[in-house]
Amino acid sequence: MKSYLYILWVSVGMFACTSSSQTNHKQLTVTLVPEKTTYAVGEDIRLKMVVKNNADKPYKFCKWHTPFEGFRSNCLSISEVDYQGLLAKRSTPEADDYQTLKSGASTEVSFTLDKSYPITKPGTYDIQFKGNSINQLPSSATVTITVK
Repeated sequence: MKSYLYILWVSVGMFACTSSSQTNHKQLTVTLVPEKTTYAVGEDIRLKMVVKNNADKPYKFCKWHTPFEGFRSNCLSISEVDYQGLLAKRSTPEADDYQTLKSGASTEVSFTLDKSYPITKPGTYDIQFKGNSINQLPSSATVTITVK
């Protein structure tokens, strides 16, 4: 019985953070932009994520599972690097968990991979934002950085 209630609770939390309008991912773009393409081992790896609404009407997305809330979930895919940050359990999102983009508007957030995605070895790394049913955003294209 407890596991049934837990599954129900998780399911409600996952579907509670959805947009009030249907998403057409062709109308939204998510772009990752690294500050530079080559970093030294141990150097802060800084990126910017830009969400742009290309639609003719406003669009609301949930900041959960995005860098807009900090790292509270595994929202990036990085080749050869495992996520080591927080994994937050959630209830129903509040109004301030959403961000609305007017038609043609964009918003951005800068972030550092640091402890959540530690890159400690030289190599070439592919990084992608993972859109999902909670944040209602499309995935970004992959960007590549080199660590020497």
